[in-house]
Amino acid sequence: MPRFTAESRPSLPIVEELQEDQKSESLNEGGNMATGWKNMSDSDRKKMVWQEVEQANQGLSKEDRKSKYNKMRVSPYAFYRGTNHLFWKDFIDDVRLSTYGGEAGRTWIQGDMHAYNFGTFCNDRREIVYDVNDFDDSIIADFQYDVWRLGISLILINHENSDIAEEDHPEIVEAYAKEYLKTMVSFVENNEEIELYFSERTASGLLKKFIKQVDQTYSQKRMLKKWAFRGVNPGELIFKHEKDKLIPLGYDDATRIKRAMTEYRRTLTSPLKDEPFYFQLQSAAKRLNAGTGSLGTPRYYLMLAGPSFDSWKDNVILDVKEQLYPTAYAYLCETEREALSNVYPNPAQLHAAAYEALTKHTDDYLGWMRVFRGDYSVRERSPYKESFPAIENQDPAEDFPDVLLQTTSRFAKQSQQWGRILATAHARGNLDLPEPWKNVPLKVHLKNLTHNRPNEFVKLVRKVAVSYAKQVEADWKTFCSHT
Repeated sequence: MPRFTAESRPSLPIVEELQEDQKSESLNEGGNMATGWKNMSDSDRKKMVWQEVEQANQGLSKEDRKSKYNKMRVSPYAFYRGTNHLFWKDFIDDVRLSTYGGEAGRTWIQGDMHAYNFGTFCNDRREIVYDVNDFDDSIIADFQYDVWRLGISLILINHENSDIAEEDHPEIVEAYAKEYLKTMVSFVENNEEIELYFSERTASGLLKKFIKQVDQTYSQKRMLKKWAFRGVNPGELIFKHEKDKLIPLGYDDATRIKRAMTEYRRTLTSPLKDEPFYFQLQSAAKRLNAGTGSLGTPRYYLMLAGPSFDSWKDNVILDVKEQLYPTAYAYLCETEREALSNVYPNPAQLHAAAYEALTKHTDDYLGWMRVFRGDYSVRERSPYKESFPAIENQDPAEDFPDVLLQTTSRFAKQSQQWGRILATAHARGNLDLPEPWKNVPLKVHLKNLTHNRPNEFVKLVRKVAVSYAKQVEADWKTFCSHT
């Protein structure tokens, strides 16, 4: 696999091939784009955007909706993170998907792909890895939805980074798309997607440095002390009451969760399934105000006793989150929805299947439970959970100043890493598709379609990213005018 050092500038020969196209083609229009959102009048679009946002958030309390809207007002990128439903509404029937898609183009996808849905966490070997880390919207669908959505996010992020000139934004998307394709095609020969994952050992450049700094900065003890205090019993930790963040559960709700733990253990696929000692519940709390797109979703933290009496060392926090079917599910045809629900009868089971398909050495605590009349995913809360600081002057940028993406070269090289990681996840997920979706391997399919003309794939990703980023900015202004 290609490796890039901190000193080397990414190889971008494709940019030269594309320069003449860029001169003759308006990036504002993005080429021939036979899509519904392009054909709407400005007034109709504005009306639709506000209606869709209001409808998507009608189930939130007034307080949660206000909090979410305040987060979305910060920037077009923040708005983009909170409106995945608009992306799917706009792209579900996009005619350009047929160029590289079709039945063989389906795989497990992340479903809400943007740069901050990658992050560091522990795998089941207790290694710190950097990978796709949010599976609430994961589904089986055309791989291009992820590819396009991530490309759009790169443009929007760069609009917030003052050190990178706007004319360089397409170059960054091209670097990302080219690396995605190059990585995917390489798997045809080496099958590396089966074993490849991204740790300090296998990453390169700024990402390697970031993973090392995360390891040096965070620890299990630090995380546990942030959220809990010692109880009266040996080895016992009790969740703190933190206003706007964490509220300990009362006896009745904690009892309901404790009863649900038995069924949860049966959903595990790891060796912990047969180790009841690991599931002694010490404390339970409701998590508040987490995330942007998922803000308002019921969520709980569970404190489990570790195997020793050194609770600061090996107690475990489980993240328990209500799951609904992914955003994309509502936009699929009835046949596709029925096929998914037949294989995955509840959305938390779908979440676990996607998580396992898209990652390597998956979390030992991954499973689901039925509680509070809902389906909840269960996973370990990693003490090393962190996002790469892609946006200046925003968390976690101040904690990792050495890896900030302050130049076009730096951002392009990191975008290549994102392309490589996403291609690996898609190729791995494609190998783990249930029988109704099995087809020609995605890596073979894409190699055949792009043979001797990879620039056309890259050009399409660039067109979609640049043009739709402008639409997101316009939609954000519409949203701000209403809020």
